[in-house]
Parts: sequence; C-alpha cells; structure tokens
Amino acid sequence: MSINSKQTDNCLKNEIIKHILMRAKINLLFYVVCLSILICSCGEESCYRHEVREVNFLTDNMPTVKGEEIELDAMGCDDIIIYDSLIIVLTNNPAHHIQVFSLNSYKPLANIAPSGRGRNEVASGILTNTSKQIYERDGHIIMPVVDYSILKEIDITASIEQQQTVMISAENCLSIQDGNFVLLDNVTEIRFEARRGLTNEIEQKTDVGRFFINRIEREKEIPVYSKIMNGYGDERFRSTVCSGNLLKHPNKNIVIQPLSYMDYILMFDLENKNYFALHQQETKTFEDPVSIERTFTFINATFSDEITMVLYNIGLKTSAIVIIDWDGNCLGSFMLDNIVQRIAYDERSNVLYGIN
Repeated sequence: MSINSKQTDNCLKNEIIKHILMRAKINLLFYVVCLSILICSCGEESCYRHEVREVNFLTDNMPTVKGEEIELDAMGCDDIIIYDSLIIVLTNNPAHHIQVFSLNSYKPLANIAPSGRGRNEVASGILTNTSKQIYERDGHIIMPVVDYSILKEIDITASIEQQQTVMISAENCLSIQDGNFVLLDNVTEIRFEARRGLTNEIEQKTDVGRFFINRIEREKEIPVYSKIMNGYGDERFRSTVCSGNLLKHPNKNIVIQPLSYMDYILMFDLENKNYFALHQQETKTFEDPVSIERTFTFINATFSDEITMVLYNIGLKTSAIVIIDWDGNCLGSFMLDNIVQRIAYDERSNVLYGIN
C-alpha cells in the first residue's frame, strides 16, 4: 500500500508540474502575442505628422447664392485674379496669355505676354500663377508667373501704361511638373515649395511629397508626411493624392494647401511654426487606402486679408464655397446656383466672381 501511495503521489506531482509548465507556456505565449500586437500598433506611423482638426465644411442645409451673368471678352480662360480695380485673366491664347480688364466697367485694358522666344514672351506656351499671388512694389502692381521652369515678374501697371509686356525679372524655379510654390515676404529670393515625390525609375520607388523653405543658398525642410498612403496603384499614383496648389496670405507668411483629391486643407503658419490640417469629418482620411476612383475635391481658391474662399467640387450641376480664416477657423459654406471652375473675390464690394 505504501508503494502504491508513493506512486500515486508521484503521478499527482508530475501532473501538477505538467499543468504548471503548460500554463506557464500559455501565459508566456499570451504575453508575447500581446506585446507583439502592442509593438506593432505603436509602430504604425501616421501618414500626416501634425494635428488634424475635424470640421464640418459641408452641411446639409447650406444656403444657395444666385449669381448674374456678365460679359467678359476673355477667350481660353485658365484662371482669374482680382486685385485692386483690375481683373487679371490668365489664358491659353498664344496671342496673349494675360488679359487685364477694368473691374468697374469690364472693359479690356491690356493684352500682354504672347507666346515666343523673346525676353517678354512666353517660351513654353503655358503661363501659370496657381497661387494667385500679386503684390505691390514702388507703387506698381507686380504679378509673379511661371513659364514652365522660369519664374518671371511682370509689372502689370507698366504693361498697361506701355501697352506691352514689361518683365522686370526672370530666374530658374521649380518646374510646374515638379510642384508649386509661393514667394515668402513677396520676394523671389525666399520661396515655400511643395515638391512632388521623386520617382526612382530603376527601383520603381517614389518619395513622399516634401515641403521646403528655399532661400538662395540654403533650404530647410518642413516635415509633413511620413510615408505614402496605402491602397490601389503604384507609389507614384498614390503620392499624387496628397497634392494641391499653395496659397499665401497677402502680407503674412501664412500658407494653406487645399488638397485636390481629399477633403483636407493643410495650414502652415510659418511665422509661428504652427502646422495642422482641417479635415471634413466622416470622409476618407490619410489612414484609409487609396482607391482606383479619384475625384476632384478642392479645385480653386481666392482670398483676401481676412479670409480664404475655396471652391469645392459637388458634382456636375453645382459647386460649393468653403470659407476659412487664416487661423484655420471654418466660417461657413454655401452653394452656387451654377457650376464654376475658377473663382476670384473682390473684397471692396464683397462680390465673388466665377468662370464656368
């Protein structure tokens, strides 16, 4: 009996030891798995590096503003800018890529910047001012434009007076293919650039879009994106989702970038080094996968000292205007009774102009 009792005790002890070891293995496995999940979740880096503020740009009860049609003899209009008492139209017309009209009478004042190889001509056949930046110098209205990869300053005041293009500077710049920029302090020597991601054709790798303050002899990067969004298509396709034109406050170094394919407006207060994004709530985020379907969201903008109006693509029959201030506060929105592609704001008369 004693032998059997000892055998029984030994068997019981062995079972208990096995149970303890098995439980230890299970617990160890559980802790390892939990730790792995925790490490992975902590390691998931967001695409956008700064604060995102959820807002509601587009409410269900937006009022509709009705406009009235005016006649403006501008053929092939690419964009429209209002400054002081002038309407400035950028066109794809090789005879004159810039037309200037009176804001009071809508009568033409000058047709300038023809295509050609001369100093005061447009060599590439495409003239852009996507930032709609205009400033004054020595009492003259100056408009910077990009002729593919050449930054040119055109003296609008002198061009009207002389009835010919008066160009006061020309220098190399970021090409329209590689990104866009604004002039800080309203001088050509300091630029804030949004550069598209470069593609290594051999490795088929594309960088994220990058932002730089570019001075003559040095540049400083403003980190914005940590990686390209996941989802459909190659990296080059996915990198273009986070693109859009830059706009600068008339007198301060505050820049915004409404994205062309997502419901984000990026804010860059360069004077106070404050960077954040406004995002339309309940819409696709930077963390969602890119889909094969891409539709335009913010397609054009106009601004004053106090506000920015951004044109939002609603559909085929109408457009919406989102209004924000330069501190990033959403002030409201409204619908237009027509679809328009480009807008310009006359703050003196509080009138919004649109081109369909």
